[in-house]
Amino acid sequence: MNRSLPASTFRACALVLSCCLLSACFGGAKPQATQYYLLRTESSTFTNDSSAAKVTPRQLAPIHLASVQVAPYLNQSGLIMETDNQRIVAARYHQWSEPLNNSIPRFLSRSISDLYGAEITGPALSLSNAHTTIDIHIEQLHGQENGDVILEASWSLRPSVLPSGRSTTPQVFAFNDTLPLAEDGYDALVAAEKQLLTNLASAIAQSLPAQ
Repeated sequence: MNRSLPASTFRACALVLSCCLLSACFGGAKPQATQYYLLRTESSTFTNDSSAAKVTPRQLAPIHLASVQVAPYLNQSGLIMETDNQRIVAARYHQWSEPLNNSIPRFLSRSISDLYGAEITGPALSLSNAHTTIDIHIEQLHGQENGDVILEASWSLRPSVLPSGRSTTPQVFAFNDTLPLAEDGYDALVAAEKQLLTNLASAIAQSLPAQ
C-alpha cells in the first residue's frame, strides 16, 4: 500500500483551520462545517451465513460481552491524532456522531457475532446461561504523526462458575495492531480505525470456546 504524507497534510490542515478561524473573527469567511462520522459494521444485524472469515463451524457456546472499557482520552467527540512528545489533538471539525463508549461496544458485539458464527449479547443485555463472559479494554485508538493508525487493546474470558463452586482463572489476551492510512484525510482515519476494530473482533472470535 502506498503511503502518502498524512502527517504533513494534517499539520497543513491545522494551519488552514487556524487561518479560517482568524478570518471569521475579523469579519472573514464562515467557519468550516463540522463533519460527523458513524462507527458501524457493514451489516447491522447478526447473520448465520458461512464465510471463510468465520471460525470453523462447530457447536457454539453462549457468550456474553459484559463490558467494554474505553480509555478516558477517547471519551470526546473529536477524532484523535497523536503529535510530537505523545501529545494528542482532538479534531474540531471532524467528530464522531456518538460517544465511542457507546458505539464501540455495539460495533464489537456485532462483529464478534458474525465472526464467531453465533450471536454475542452485548453489555446492554444479560445472559444467565452464558458459558463465557468477555471483558474488553480499549487502551489506544488514534492516528499517529507518522501516518499510522494504532489500536491497543486487551480482553479477558471469564468461564462460568463450575458445579463445584470453584471458578477457573480468567484467560487474558493482548492485541496491538497498526495500519497505514490509505490516503490523506479524516475519512481514511475513520476507515482504518474501523478495520482495526474488525481485526480485534476477529482475534476475540478466534479465542472463544466451543460448547
